[in-house]
Amino acid sequence: MYFGWHQVAFTRDALAPLTPTAIGALPLVLVRRTEALGAFDAVCPHRGANLAHGGELDGDVIVCPFHGRRIALGRSRRRYCVRGYTTVELGGCVFVLLRERYANGFTEFLASLVETHVFVPGFTLTVRVPSEYVIENVFDADHFKAVHGLKRTPRLQLRRGDHGELTVESVFETRRPNPWQEDVDTLGESVESRFCARVFSPTLVATELGPRDRSHVVFTAATPTPDGASVIRLSLAVRSDDGAGPSDETIMSLLQGSRRAFDQDIGVWEHLVTDAPPRYAPSDRPVIEYRAFCEEFRDRDH
Repeated sequence: MYFGWHQVAFTRDALAPLTPTAIGALPLVLVRRTEALGAFDAVCPHRGANLAHGGELDGDVIVCPFHGRRIALGRSRRRYCVRGYTTVELGGCVFVLLRERYANGFTEFLASLVETHVFVPGFTLTVRVPSEYVIENVFDADHFKAVHGLKRTPRLQLRRGDHGELTVESVFETRRPNPWQEDVDTLGESVESRFCARVFSPTLVATELGPRDRSHVVFTAATPTPDGASVIRLSLAVRSDDGAGPSDETIMSLLQGSRRAFDQDIGVWEHLVTDAPPRYAPSDRPVIEYRAFCEEFRDRDH
């Protein structure tokens, strides 16, 4: 398990007082109280019942559905309590951080978008591939041409961000402009667009598309399931400078383009032999660096 940021729900799926969710083999319960939404371990410390299924919220405790024990939320002097996790609910998305040491500036990045972007919760997909393969694609230069049809294989530039996040940047060359692009010269043989992906954990990436001062952001979260698959949740932060909000056309083009890219990837992911030993080529250096980045989140002291 990777102990960084995970998206565990959209707000629309977590409106009840108690909502079950999970990160891999870790069952969680989302608790909605007046002041905020919080994520907690879902396993009752008495005898293992899942508090999210049949439990009842009563103030700052959950009444266990199995034996009626009152389980405190967070640290408590009570005999029974469950651990809470840093939880961020913004723009219709719910993110959970499993270890504070792996924050990597994600909340600061979200805060930087609040005044200039409109958040749009998107769609959910379940794919039969481990979550790190989903995020790995932003580091796989060769696949952009082979799978997604870019005119040329992009040159990827990697760096560590100020907070420890892993960033990859490039310029994509396509045969025609994307519908969300503005002020593009369509008379040439190809169109260039800036691509900048900030990977905050092995399961969460925020990708900036377009010029630095007016880019749109696509959030891709790939949360592991107990059976080794992944739940992909995609959402947007769409640039809006004039106060009127982004156009429906811009939003739909970003969502549809993202879904089309996933459909192209799924044909590879769901037939991937993940235990095959890799024989890396020189162009795979960004993938190797990403894999090393993933290992930092194993939290072997856990």
